[in-house]
Amino acid sequence: MNFLRKYLIILSLMAFCPMFSLQYQLPKVLFLSTGDGEGNGTISDGLVIANEVFANLGAIVRIENRKILHNPQLMEQYSIIIAPTIYGYHDGDRLYSLSYLSEIEMQNIDNWVKNGGTLVSDVYLGRNMLAGQDRISREGDFNNENWSLSQCFGVEMKEMNMINYSIEATKIWNGTIVPMFNKDEWTPVITKITSSEIDTIAEWTSSKGKFPALTVNKYFSGNAVLLGNFSMIHPAIDNGFSNSIEIGDFYKYVYDLSLKNATHKIKLAVWEKGANSALCLTFNANGNKEQYERILDFTTKEKIPATFFVNSGIDKEIIQKISLNQIHELASGSYRRIDYRTLDYSQTITELLISENIFNSKSQGFRFPFTNNSFWGMFSLNELDFAYDSSIGVNHIEFYNGSVFPYNIPIFKDNFYQTLDILEISPNLHDDWFYLKSIDSKDYDNKEMNSDILKYDTYLKNSWERAIKANNGLMTVIAHPAYSGFNNETLTIIKNTVNRAKQDKAWITTLDSVAKRWNQFYNLSILIIENNNSVELTFSQKQTSTINNLSFILDKKPSNIIFTNSFTIDSLGDTFLLNLSTVTDNDKVIITY
Repeated sequence: MNFLRKYLIILSLMAFCPMFSLQYQLPKVLFLSTGDGEGNGTISDGLVIANEVFANLGAIVRIENRKILHNPQLMEQYSIIIAPTIYGYHDGDRLYSLSYLSEIEMQNIDNWVKNGGTLVSDVYLGRNMLAGQDRISREGDFNNENWSLSQCFGVEMKEMNMINYSIEATKIWNGTIVPMFNKDEWTPVITKITSSEIDTIAEWTSSKGKFPALTVNKYFSGNAVLLGNFSMIHPAIDNGFSNSIEIGDFYKYVYDLSLKNATHKIKLAVWEKGANSALCLTFNANGNKEQYERILDFTTKEKIPATFFVNSGIDKEIIQKISLNQIHELASGSYRRIDYRTLDYSQTITELLISENIFNSKSQGFRFPFTNNSFWGMFSLNELDFAYDSSIGVNHIEFYNGSVFPYNIPIFKDNFYQTLDILEISPNLHDDWFYLKSIDSKDYDNKEMNSDILKYDTYLKNSWERAIKANNGLMTVIAHPAYSGFNNETLTIIKNTVNRAKQDKAWITTLDSVAKRWNQFYNLSILIIENNNSVELTFSQKQTSTINNLSFILDKKPSNIIFTNSFTIDSLGDTFLLNLSTVTDNDKVIITY
């Protein structure tokens, strides 16, 4: 009788309880960085990996500097913020490093996490005041009295010497993350857990005892992930402690945290129509009319779009023919072949404006001569509203350089820093000249040429298989009609590259199209509401535009889809690809399972 009474009570409660509902934003990532290297648009190895992991998960990464921490409205557009403090992500100066924070910035971070954001940072975040004073007390304590992020992370810390300690993982990694220090290593260490909603992933360990070294705190509606040192998720090839697989697994964990325990996994497929990878053929200005004709005949016949960079050395008749071709596009390779690193701002902007006037067109894209980019070059391209640069080469076989997904460019110079809207669409590090430059020699015979053709084709094949396709990324080929179009034999390299992309059902397109799509992603927010067996997606845009062939990967086969425009649904083995023909601001799609 008691059981029946309880059962009836449960049924009556269910009748009056609202339907299960979960609301969250499809993850967008904000990575705080001023850039790396010489401040001319390169990014750290660790940011490269994060950019690629998140993009592969359908979470687009936007790079910004610390100024955004003063703008809560802009912060709200992102569901994940990565805030490293160490050199390489920032140049180390207090103007850049996030170890120096104001109380206002820390309060904005705290509120953002409370409202549902997922924060990833390290124990140095906000350690110092902007004026330089250390917030840690004389006794070495770091707590809610002197560090307002203490409650957000759910911990108190003390600066300690961790000699003879190592960092051992209980999740994600397999064993040791940071080897035992055999010399003095002073660092803030978690000595007290103040939150009941905290999870410890890694620990400082020695014969003396243990301390938490990587914690995740559920803070109101959000999550705060605190690393003992950001080098724990920096690649070991560049003074970090983890490999790319471990870092990738960590960022996948962070991505899942931001989904708020969603029942139905929905992932944005970044390339058009859900293609796994993408290919852009680009040709620098070098070659005679016959060699250009050879390239144009092949690409036009096969309907392969390509981007041609032009300069003062290219025949105007060739430029005219390319511009009249409906599937190809022109981009600027600068008027003169000059090293932009030798130019100041005035010389740089003049060079770019001359190029624009001489070619009588406003190019969306640019490639620096010799692919030697510069701070003033990037700054000026952004000022002139270029959409992208394509100069920072990708090399993921030997080390991390460039990125197989686009990223917006951060630059810094002489205590000045700025985040640019211009995209870097990284090309292959090596071009056809690198392998076929002996074509310029009179003594070059067919045997040598065939050997070099094989070497270049092998390089492109390895890059595609090991770097591009493995990451579902973009290959941007740098070629020249003078080399790849030298004869029918050298042209086979381009043909083979295209055939590989076709076989893998890649999206073959132009740099303009990639830049347009990525900028649309930056402006796009997707609100997801789960109600029992249905999921509603609502699209909103900062700048209204039409996104063509926007695709999502679903973990289950839907029983019904409601959408005002046309769509297709295709099986991908254990998952399903939903492709929406066109999406604009305020469009909705309802998926029922």
